[in-house]
Parts: sequence; structure tokens; C-alpha cells
Amino acid sequence: MMLSIRTRQMLVIFGYLIFCLGIKLANAGEVKIAVASNFLQPMKNIAKLYEQETGYQVKVSSGSTGKLYAQISHGAPYDIFFAANTREPLKLVEKGLAVEDSRFTYAIGQVVIWSKALQCETTADLKKLFDEKAVKTIALANPKTAPYGFAAKEIMSNLNISMKGIRVIKGENINQAWQYTQTGNVDVGFIAASQWEAGSTRARRGLAFKPSQHLYTEIEQQAVILTSSRNSTIAQDFVDFIQSDDIRNTIAGFGYTHANIAMLRKMM
Repeated sequence: MMLSIRTRQMLVIFGYLIFCLGIKLANAGEVKIAVASNFLQPMKNIAKLYEQETGYQVKVSSGSTGKLYAQISHGAPYDIFFAANTREPLKLVEKGLAVEDSRFTYAIGQVVIWSKALQCETTADLKKLFDEKAVKTIALANPKTAPYGFAAKEIMSNLNISMKGIRVIKGENINQAWQYTQTGNVDVGFIAASQWEAGSTRARRGLAFKPSQHLYTEIEQQAVILTSSRNSTIAQDFVDFIQSDDIRNTIAGFGYTHANIAMLRKMM
């Protein structure tokens, strides 16, 4: 039986509405998270636990804090932003792109200095290697967009290490700095403690140590719910989940300082 043109049009419209409803329902049970590269592995673990407990889906995108901030500023559809500093979350609040009361500190990051070939266990060893010209190449995240890269730059400066004749390989984010160091193609790498803790025994060959905290500005990492969130209820639920004692202990297990989140919360 031939259908009339009007009937066919109605069927097309009906099909389109069903398609749109399907997309809406599919997205209704998920939360989209933008996370700084240093926290990617912890976030994957936490997301899995959250999915098992709630049945909601967690979609994670990672990159340098600066790059993610730029994406969000241009309308990227995330629900929560986990930065590697306090500056970008605060800027998003000031621009009206993030919910002011949602901003909180979820971790205090630590830098690890790693060499696969050189004997380097203290900052004194590191300085001696540079003074003796044993270090030819170093890897770090881009200081302009990644807080861990900026911390690496501060450490070098505070140790009065000359960069003359040193080839600096800058990763777009801290994960690239990790990859460069892991290959053994650089003499020294500045990475996040979380990467070292999450790495396999095989990947962690060589020597690594945590430089003294006084050599670099504390890496206070904050998260914020975005005003453009399409699932703000789930976003808030995930934020509550990540601030629970069990998850805080999980975060500490990845090499972050076990900070009292309630005390560190900042409302500037």
C-alpha cells in the first residue's frame, strides 16, 4: 500500500524525534569531565568506581590545564573541570563559566625528578650532574600551559641551575613529559608523582626522587562545576563522591598529599 506524502512526512518527523529523544536519554545518565593530564590515571580509577556504584557513565577528556581552559572558554561541553592549579578554575568563576560555590581543592600535587640512566637521588646530585655537564637533555611539560611544567622551571631556577647548552623538550602536557622520559631519550624528566606511582615496575626503571617542596610553589589542584553543564545534578553527585574519605585515600595512594579538602576549600 502506497503511503501519502503527508503520512511519509509525519513518519520522518516522528523518526527524527525518536532519534533526538534517544540522544537525550543516552546523555542524561552521564557526566563529562575535563581533567589535567597528571590526574588522568587516578580519574580513570575513580570514574570506574563511580560507574559501578551509580550506573552513570563518566566520560573523561584530558590535556594540559591551559588547553582545557581554552576549550571550555570556547564552549566545550564539559560538566566538571579538574585543573592542576587554582588559577584557571577561579578565572572560569570570574567569567561566569563555572559555579562559584562548587570550587574545591581535590589534591595537592608533587613533582618527581626521574633519570633512567644517571645516578640522581637528591637535588644535590641533580645540581652536580648539571654542573658537570652530564645532563644534555631534559623533558618537562610546557610551563606556559601546564602547572607541573611551571613547577619544574621554578625548581631549576631555585637550584641556580644554568640551562646553557641544555636541550629542553617540552611536552604539551605532563603525560608527554612522562613518555619522553620513559623512552630514555632524555637524561632527566620532570613528571608528576602520580605518574610514577601509577607506572609499571618496568616503566619505572632508573632513579626518581621528590624534590623538596620549598623549591616550587605548592601545586594545589582545584575542580569546578561548569555553568554550561547539562547534567548538573550528576555533576554535583560526582563531586560529592570524589570528596568522600574512601576516594580521598585513593587519591593519596597516587602520590598526592592527603589534604583536608574542607580546610583547603577556597572562596575568593
